[in-house]
Amino acid sequence: MKRILALSALFLVLFSSGCTVPLLDIEIPFLPDIFGGVNVQEQRHDVISIESLQAIPSSTVRAGQIMRLRAVVKNLQNPEYDKTTVTIGLYNDCGLFESVTGEFCSGSTPPNSDPNTKMVQCETTMYPQSTALVEWKLTARDNIDVETPCKIGIMAKYKYRTFSTASVTFVNKAELERIISEGKSFSETGTLSIGEGPVKPYIEVLSQPLVIDADTNTNVKNQGGGIMSFWIENKGGGILEILDSSNENVLISSSDCKNMDQNPKKLCLKVGSDFVTSINSNGAQIAIANCIQDRMKSKDNTGKEITSINFIGKSTPKYSCSITAADRTRIKQELTSQITAEIGYWYKFTKELSITVEPKIKL
Repeated sequence: MKRILALSALFLVLFSSGCTVPLLDIEIPFLPDIFGGVNVQEQRHDVISIESLQAIPSSTVRAGQIMRLRAVVKNLQNPEYDKTTVTIGLYNDCGLFESVTGEFCSGSTPPNSDPNTKMVQCETTMYPQSTALVEWKLTARDNIDVETPCKIGIMAKYKYRTFSTASVTFVNKAELERIISEGKSFSETGTLSIGEGPVKPYIEVLSQPLVIDADTNTNVKNQGGGIMSFWIENKGGGILEILDSSNENVLISSSDCKNMDQNPKKLCLKVGSDFVTSINSNGAQIAIANCIQDRMKSKDNTGKEITSINFIGKSTPKYSCSITAADRTRIKQELTSQITAEIGYWYKFTKELSITVEPKIKL
């Protein structure tokens, strides 16, 4: 009995200095030795790619002559993924052609002029690992008097959803004390799995396992937990189509992000967990999505509060939330749960081809 008391006293002394466990009034001097990092598994970024762009018969055409433009678009998704609807269009001809008409589009009617996008485009359904061929017929203007270069632009646009899942492990404070008092080590490496798609949601929970005092039923802030960071990155070779941060450009969803047609320039976000909650400044438990939404709040030019996200380069800032277990009484020893994220968005990928229009040969 005396030996147990001595070990307990030694344990309390060790906890009196060193690194602080988030949301716990205890400190552990050897955290780096017993707490693990994060193991990240990440799938393909670009799922739709313009594989080639070719001018036929040549990238040089004379005034009044015809050039055909051929684009090959590839769906790079893994076979088990769902089909994707892709809009493929010619968006820039430098004003050097008197007519641009669509001639062919795989699995669809030939491209036609769209008054809203100002592109000669077609919409086709692409299954994983499939290829689409699109062709346009361009007639150069008659009144070109000097050799003029142009970079013709082709765009592939589609809506997509990307998912991620992060593991969070909790350990009972009393159990951790027992393990350490016996001279044993305790380590846990969190996992983050990120699905296919160019725009990816990241969840980071460091210093795992998160220590929970499951025997305490008082203020949540004193019952243990940790810090979760969330951010979004554009890992693809294209552009995320989203309003700027002065507008309401994020939709926080409670169900899913399937229907993006009603919000074509907003990023849809769903983040949550069945077992992990966030903690607000008053110490009350709230949904993780509510915490992230609160972090994204800003004001527009009129002073109205909006939910907006701002990309700095290819990444957003990190949004941090305190987290804890929703039901701490379940953590008798150790328990691992998941935090999931889903984002829905519109994405566009472009490719250019340098061509030259020459004046007619004068005889």
